[in-house]
Amino acid sequence: MAWRMIPFYPLTIKVASRSWLPFLFGVLALLSPVEELRKIWQSFPLPTPNSDVIQQLSYQYERFSNHLTPYHPFPDLAWHPFPVYMPLHWLPMGIGHSLQIDVRWGAYLIFVICALVYLYQTRKISSTGIQPYLMACMPAGVLWFHILFLKEDLGVSPEMLIGGYYLIIVTALLVRNHFLLGIGIALALLSRFTLIFWIPLAGILLWQALGFRQTLRIFSVPLTAVICIYILPFLSEDPSYFLQGIEYHNQCAVNDFMDVSEHIPAGWNATYGMSGIIYFNAFFPEDGLQAVQKTRTIQGGVMLMLMMIGLIGFRSKRRVPVEDYLLVFLTLFIFLFFWFSPMTFRYYYFTVFILLGGLWVRALTKPNNR
Repeated sequence: MAWRMIPFYPLTIKVASRSWLPFLFGVLALLSPVEELRKIWQSFPLPTPNSDVIQQLSYQYERFSNHLTPYHPFPDLAWHPFPVYMPLHWLPMGIGHSLQIDVRWGAYLIFVICALVYLYQTRKISSTGIQPYLMACMPAGVLWFHILFLKEDLGVSPEMLIGGYYLIIVTALLVRNHFLLGIGIALALLSRFTLIFWIPLAGILLWQALGFRQTLRIFSVPLTAVICIYILPFLSEDPSYFLQGIEYHNQCAVNDFMDVSEHIPAGWNATYGMSGIIYFNAFFPEDGLQAVQKTRTIQGGVMLMLMMIGLIGFRSKRRVPVEDYLLVFLTLFIFLFFWFSPMTFRYYYFTVFILLGGLWVRALTKPNNR
């Protein structure tokens, strides 16, 4: 079962008294890829022909900075995409625009800030020997893995931004910081909807483990943030744009089940992406719309099944700390959501690697070090 991936034992969390050397080591590791990132971004100059995500995000920020609604068809591209990205996905583009630098540096800066929170907080985990140094290099390790093997993913998207937000959730679960968990959930929700399927499981299990009042405190942070940063300033202005964005996204997925041209056959996203869509293309020979509907039905069924497994499993594994349990299922939810999605790009998996890194850090803390 999923929870057997990690040796679950009581984790010792205490006020850090050890040397700051692991923290400084982690900081140096985070700064070490700067030159390599510069080279990658030089190899993929903006606007990148490989992806339109950065163009859409920049377009949303530019409209917002000019006091226009950021949710509007993008006229500069022939297919007029309708950006539906959440505020904390496109607002950081303002860092690059304000400093007149490549907007991808803004994503890197946010990732570094989130990693610094991780480095400071994980000093509270009792560990010995080289374990603090191994834990400290986890965020930089994920970044270096992409630099060495998945350069294009860093060049065509600001996915480090999303990875940083999820790193806050990982940090909160590792050190049992429930206020930080609320902040992490807010950051993730306001950048991408993917987390929405994990939240009901998290709410129910935290309620069982911590009580209603503590759970309410945790979720009051993302609830307030979503209302103040997304619903009131944007969604309340014109709720129809949300449905327009979903319709556009679904149409993109439909196109993937159909031949775009003789040079771009059906399944191009499966070729350049990373999901089960290549198999869905074979299982659903119908037209694209029906295929997408069936694929989303399977995706929803998998999410519901995973939630039921999580609820039943936690009742039989109450000795497992709820935070560790939720970290395992967060990883499963995000990975399986992407795998069963009718439209997944490879760079999405940067977040999955961050979550796997969190599981690896949790596994480092042996019983005799707690």
